[in-house]
Amino acid sequence: MPGEETIIHRGRWEGQPFPNSFESFRLYGGGVEADIKLLKDNKTLVVAHPADFNTTHEAIEGMDLEEFNKLRVKNGEEEGGAAPLFNEYLLGSYDRGVNVSFEITASTLDRSKQVARQAVETVKRFKEAGAFKVSGQEYPEFIEQMAIHSYIPEAVIEAKKALEKTGIKLQLGFSWLTSPDFARNNPLVKTALDYYQEGENWEEAGLRAAKELGYDFAFLIEPDKITHEIVRNAHNLSLRLYVFVRPR
Repeated sequence: MPGEETIIHRGRWEGQPFPNSFESFRLYGGGVEADIKLLKDNKTLVVAHPADFNTTHEAIEGMDLEEFNKLRVKNGEEEGGAAPLFNEYLLGSYDRGVNVSFEITASTLDRSKQVARQAVETVKRFKEAGAFKVSGQEYPEFIEQMAIHSYIPEAVIEAKKALEKTGIKLQLGFSWLTSPDFARNNPLVKTALDYYQEGENWEEAGLRAAKELGYDFAFLIEPDKITHEIVRNAHNLSLRLYVFVRPR
């Protein structure tokens, strides 16, 4: 299994306070995670999270491109630059040699599936247009290390279908939620319970779900619940393990 890698959540780190921003990959040379959503026209993907703008999923999804282009990323009262489009973030990350993992977020199941399909189709279209070539040479490792993950089970399932249809190879992962109670109380993620047996360890269920669905990694949200045994079991299942570590 590969060694440890730091992936910056929403591209926000010490010295770079603006989440889901152009600054994320301009100033950092490792791996970043970014949230993607679909605008009102059902074809424009953007890099944004409601918390970045003190708004809602529905509000961003209801914007047209002109409205979205007026947004500025924020850190409290401090204002940064323009919010990126997905294709801008994708190509900017490639240009800077930054590994990137995109999280699908949405207000409905159907919309999350649309985001999944659009993301895969965009990567395919750019690949066919030669966008990932330098001096005529393609660098397939950039695409192969790119990841799509979500806390919405149907979104990742849809992404896998789209990858199989297009022949593109990306990394896929399941963002496993904090608890079965959270899943029970959230209609978007309720089907995560299909992979859970009452009374079993919740994090172990997340590993099994990722393996059964044919994914490459599991993203476990609660670092305090990660044990040596869970790490060992993930590796035994040939899964990479992503763990959300909060800054001190």
